[in-house]
Amino acid sequence: MEISHDYEVLVCGENTPSMFDYGEIIANLSSKLAKMTKIIVGYDWNCGKANVDMPFYGRSVLETSLTAILARIDPFRLILVYKVQSDPDYDIGKRAQSAVEWSGDIIAKDPPRANLWMYDKKKETFDRALLGNYMGEIIWKPAFRALSEYAAGLEYDSIWLMDVVSESENSNFEKAKSIAAKLFSSFSKGVHSEYLVNIEAVLDVDTLKSLLKDMYKLCATLALASHFIDFLATKIDRDRALTIFFGIEEMIRNV
Repeated sequence: MEISHDYEVLVCGENTPSMFDYGEIIANLSSKLAKMTKIIVGYDWNCGKANVDMPFYGRSVLETSLTAILARIDPFRLILVYKVQSDPDYDIGKRAQSAVEWSGDIIAKDPPRANLWMYDKKKETFDRALLGNYMGEIIWKPAFRALSEYAAGLEYDSIWLMDVVSESENSNFEKAKSIAAKLFSSFSKGVHSEYLVNIEAVLDVDTLKSLLKDMYKLCATLALASHFIDFLATKIDRDRALTIFFGIEEMIRNV
């Protein structure tokens, strides 16, 4: 087994024939995740550069993983971006209005009204953020419920899965939103220059390792749950997804 323990397969699923542009997108995201995970797992923590290297890799894996899961839920959103970026007039020096962004595509920009399904809401007000409340109701809560029901009939030695099963579907979803926001903010402190205190004192080796473990746990858990929703793209067999999930838990334990 490769050093990534097929993390990229759990997150991205597998291509099938006739996926056209979407297949290229998934292949690119999968390759990126495999390469970065290999770097993280094989990293020399005694090199003295962890506070420079690991925030970048941690945030990159976080963003790439959640973007890949979004692609599997909402292929049109990612194919649209791919088409824009493939256009001969695309300028990498300018901000593309269609680009995937953390705020809006992953985390909802605005909290929705108490009643999500008011008949008078315009269609453009129903956000499609991966961890927004609409996706929570349509995707994540049913997925966590199905995963918990499936796991109830299994024997396993997994703290990660036990943590999911011990919580309600609502709690699992709310935790995912909270942890994703915390991880993004924490890794960003080491990526941007906005943080002016001694970064080594804040993002020391132990803290970085803890953040990376939390990041892989979050992304692997969401990816696993996604394979319990049959209408998502590039879905893999549930038992295979669980096997990979357990392997990732073991892999990251040794980071």
